[in-house]
Order: sequence, then C-alpha cells, then structure tokens
Amino acid sequence: MKKQLVLTATLILALSFGSFAQFKVVEKSTKKAPAWYQQMAADYLIVSAHEPTLEEAQAACLQEVKKQIIQAVAQNITFSESSILNQKLEGEDITEFVDIYSSNTDVKAATVPFIQGISLSKVEDFYWEKLQNKKTKEIYYNYSIKYPFSQLELKKLVRDFEKRDKQYEAQLTELEEHLDNIESLEDIQASITKIAPLKEYFFDNMRRQRTQALEKSYRELYDMISIQGSNVEVGEYICQLILKGKPIAIATMPKLKSDCASQLSARSADNGKEIHILYNADDCLETEENAVEATFRIGGKAVSHKFYIDVAGQMMTVIPEGKVYLTAENQSDSTLTNINIRMNLNSRYANTFTVQSLILEIPGCANTLIKNNIDIPYKGIGSYVLDVTAEGEWNRIPIKKYQVAFVKGSMEIRNDKTNEVARVIINLPYVANWK
Repeated sequence: MKKQLVLTATLILALSFGSFAQFKVVEKSTKKAPAWYQQMAADYLIVSAHEPTLEEAQAACLQEVKKQIIQAVAQNITFSESSILNQKLEGEDITEFVDIYSSNTDVKAATVPFIQGISLSKVEDFYWEKLQNKKTKEIYYNYSIKYPFSQLELKKLVRDFEKRDKQYEAQLTELEEHLDNIESLEDIQASITKIAPLKEYFFDNMRRQRTQALEKSYRELYDMISIQGSNVEVGEYICQLILKGKPIAIATMPKLKSDCASQLSARSADNGKEIHILYNADDCLETEENAVEATFRIGGKAVSHKFYIDVAGQMMTVIPEGKVYLTAENQSDSTLTNINIRMNLNSRYANTFTVQSLILEIPGCANTLIKNNIDIPYKGIGSYVLDVTAEGEWNRIPIKKYQVAFVKGSMEIRNDKTNEVARVIINLPYVANWK
C-alpha cells in the first residue's frame, strides 16, 4: 500500500514539473497549496488529474481513487478456485483483475461492493489550479484530492471481498452439482439465469471457464429431453417429458391440434410430471389415420409429439421403457455385425399381442436397423423383455461429440384377437458395447 502511494506521488511530481514550463497558473482554489499537495499522507490516497474542465478533473480523480483501491485489494486478496485450493493474485493476475474492474468501474460498481460509495462527499480536502497553455491559450485544471483510505479499511475490504468470493464459489459448485438433479423444465432456465451473475463476477480464467462450460451443459439439456406417452383409454392420453431416463415437470401446457378430435384439453398431474390430454373422438373415422399433435415449448423451440387414436376401441397400449441395450457380435472401426437388441416393454393391454417388426435409428450407424418377422407373442398386461438379434452388417459413422444418446424408431405389434396392427414409437436412451 505505502509503496503504491510513493509511486503515485512520484508520478504526480514528475507530471507537474514536466508541464510547468508550458502553463501558467491563472486561478487557484486557495492562495496557498495545502501541506499534503504533491506529498504522501498516511491513511490517505493523494491523487491528481489534469483535464480541460473542473468537472472532468474531479471525475478523473475519483476514477483514479477507485483504481488504486482495486489495486490495493487485489494485492491482498486470496480467492478460492476450488474447495481445496486457495489462490493468491500475483503479477499478471493482478493486472488482469485491475483491468477488468477498473476499465469500466461505473458499471462494475454494481457487482463489486468495495467500489460502491466512492464519491466526492468523502473527499477530506481538495486543491485545484486553473492553468493556461502559454502557446495555445487552452485552459486546463490540475485537481488534487485527499481521500481517506486507512489500512484498517483496506483489511475490511479484503475480508468482505473474500467472503463474497466464497459465496460465489459456493453458488458455482451448487449449480454444478445440480446439473444431474433437474426436476422440471423451468429448473433449467432458472439455473441458467443464476449462472449469469457468476459469469459477470469471476475474474480468474479457471472459474470463468468453469462457468462458461456449465452454462453450455445446462443449455444442452434441452436437446436431451424426449417426450413419451401412452393411451389410457379412448379420450385420454398421458405423456411425460423424459430427461436422462427420468420424468421432469413442466408448468406450461402444450398446444393441441387434431384433424378429427374435438374438445381438446390438457391438465397437469403428479406435480407437473404428467400431462393428461383429453379429447373427444366421436368425429374420427375408422378408415382414417386419426391423431392428436401436442406441441411443447422446450428451450425456446417448438417440439411436437403426435399420438394416434384407435377409434375401434381395441387399444394396444405397449410402452417401451428404460434403456435399449445394444450388443454387436463383432465390431471394427467401420462396421458392426449382428446387433442384439434388448429393451423392456410395459403392456397395459389385456389381450395377447405379438411383436412383428422393429425399426431403429442408432447414433453411429449409417444405415437403419430393420428386424422383420420377429413374431414373439406376449400374454397381455405386464412387463416383458424384448430380446432379438438383427443379423447383418451396419456401416459405422462418427458420433458427434454432443449428439444426444437416444435410439429412435418404432415397432409393429399385432392384436392376436382382432389381428389389428399398431405402431409403437420408440425414443429411449441406449447403452452399446461399442463407442
């Protein structure tokens, strides 16, 4: 602190003596300059500015006070970069800290408490001289202030800063841990909003990069959400938003439309984790493909989910659940051979049904996996495991770094009593024995 004050005073003296020959004093705030002028004073900051107007000189002095206080705090703080490691600002880090917080201190004052409250009202004394350039006749003001800033106050600022820094560090850690515990769609945006002040605050590269990476991870959650649903009975359909295999709540209801169904409405259940869609199918014809489309707003994008209405009332409610497990018999960098598919099926349909075929789009496979003539029967209501092997060879393509790990497709099931065939949509996370 004292070293900095010496440097400041020396700089002021050099500027004053160097410019004395060019200017003449035409007016002073007092006949005699105060004793502290161009000197050092214990527990004070002595700063000066040379500007065209008195107001600009005053503002420049305050800006310099802010910068010197930031510098003093930066030289003494210890900030936390992790829960087990403390770092002290040194060398270039101090310069970066000062540059960030003093380049626009009026804006940063809102987020850096120790800058707040610095004003002319706290100036203990001031002295100014009105100068005129002997050659150009231009007017300038040399303005100097004596601003109180004791070692005791410095220690308090450092202590307050470190306390605030730990609070921000704790918030960052909490948001990192919360990434895998999202309970609702709105929770994602709320977390992104909480990250914004952390991005504004962190001045060290390590935590700034952590914050940027965390915000990106939260935004990527939107692309990992799938919509799954099942018919309860004619007139009611239940759907859920699934994130990482778990249902999450949503506060807003989807927009509904249908070419045949009327009286469309949606209501929330299970604390927002289920959306019950109600409809009237009296105007739907058995000879047409009857469907209802529900459009959700997810991450600022419209995401549609369509379900089909079985007008005859012979509904086959079979729901693929959990994860799809894929095992290739042989694999190389370019191909996969004989892929075994295993997944859970939850049947809410009383009659016996038969799985006839399977079509899957698998990340990393260039061609669609198609398995026909499966013909595996199941007895009705209950949980079952579909376990089949698709013989053949599939070309491999690189999986994009941030590609969502979901298998999408459908399977055909046949009502063994009526021979009606229905298509069941598959949209599930998967586990494979290849990377």
